[in-house]
Amino acid sequence: MAETDSKLIERTLAGERGAFSEVVRRHLGGLVSTAYGLSGDRKEAEDLALETVVRAYRQLRGLSDPSRIVPWMNEILVAIQKEWTKKKTRSFETVAEGEATGGEGADPDLVKNVYPAVARAVASIDEPHRTVLAQRFLLDQSPEEIGSFAGETAAAVNIRITRAHKALRDTLAAAVDLSRFAPGGPKSP
Repeated sequence: MAETDSKLIERTLAGERGAFSEVVRRHLGGLVSTAYGLSGDRKEAEDLALETVVRAYRQLRGLSDPSRIVPWMNEILVAIQKEWTKKKTRSFETVAEGEATGGEGADPDLVKNVYPAVARAVASIDEPHRTVLAQRFLLDQSPEEIGSFAGETAAAVNIRITRAHKALRDTLAAAVDLSRFAPGGPKSP
C-alpha cells in the first residue's frame, strides 16, 4: 500500500530526500496542469511547476498540516505565477489585439472584433475562476480531478465553474454582439 503524502512529508523532514521525490512524482502533473490554466503556455507552466516544487521543498518546515500538501503547493504556484506576471512586459490583452489571427478562411470580423473581446473577457475574470475554466475546458479535466488537486469537492468545483462561466458570459454579452455570428444571421431588434 502506498504511503500517504503526510508520511512522505514526515520522512522528508526527518532527512530522507527520496521521500519528497515521491511527493513530486505524484503531484507534478497536476501542478503543470494548474500552471497551464494560469499561464496558457506549456513551457511556462512546466517552469512554474518546477519552481513551485523547489520553493515547496525549501519551505517545507512551514507546512502546518502535511495532509494539505497539494493545496499548499497550489498556493505557492499561484504566488509564483503572480510574481512572474508582474515581470512580463506584454499583457494578454495586448497579445490578443496585436496577434489574433483566425487562420485561413476565418471570418475577418471575428478576428478583428470578437477574438480580442474574448481575450479581454477571459483576462478580466479573477484568477481562480479563470484557472478552473482552463482546467475544465482547455485541459478537459473532470470536476473530480480538479477537486482532488485543489483539495475541494467536485460539487464545489462545479459551483466555481458555473460562476466563472456566468462571469465570462456576462462580460462577453456586454462587449460583443455575438448574435450576428449565430446560424441564420443577426437577430432583429
